[in-house]
Amino acid sequence: MDVHAQKGVRRVRPWWQLWACFWLSLSLLGLLPAQVTLAAPLSRPNSVSSNVLTGQLPHQYSAHYLALETSERDGAIALTLSYDPQDNPNLRGFVNFLVLTEDGLRQYLAGGNLKTLNIASGSPAQFDPIGNKMQATFRDSGRGKYTVIVFNNTTIPVQYTLSPKAAS
Repeated sequence: MDVHAQKGVRRVRPWWQLWACFWLSLSLLGLLPAQVTLAAPLSRPNSVSSNVLTGQLPHQYSAHYLALETSERDGAIALTLSYDPQDNPNLRGFVNFLVLTEDGLRQYLAGGNLKTLNIASGSPAQFDPIGNKMQATFRDSGRGKYTVIVFNNTTIPVQYTLSPKAAS
C-alpha cells in the first residue's frame, strides 16, 4: 500500500514542483513574455594593438577610454588626433583628448577633476593647414599603463584617428 494513500497523511510537494506550477500558471494566463531574454554576461573590452586607432563619437559628450601601453621605457610619446568633418569650425576646441596615468584614472573615477589629473591634453597642431589635428607630447615614466580619453563635446557626430609615435 502506498504510504501517501493512507488517510490523514498529507502529501507535501517539493518546492521546485510548486515553483514550476506557479510559472506554468502565469504563462497560461498570458502574464509572461513569449520568449525570455537574458542579459549577456559581462566581458572585458576588446583589446586592439595598433599604431593607428579609428573611432566614432556620434553624440554630444560622448567619449572613448583607450588604454595605452608603451614599448619603450622613459621615452617621449607624441599623440596626434585628427577628426572629421574637417570643414566645420564649430568643432575646434570641442573634440580633443586627455592622457591619464593609472593613478590619475583611479582618482578620476573616485570623483577627481580631469583638469588637474591629466598629464597631457591635445593642443592644435602646428602648421596644420586644415585645423582638425590635436597633438600632445609627454614623457613615459615607465610606471604602467596610460588611459587616453577621446571626447566630443559638440552635437555634431565625429570620426577620429588617433596615432601615437615616439617623439624626439
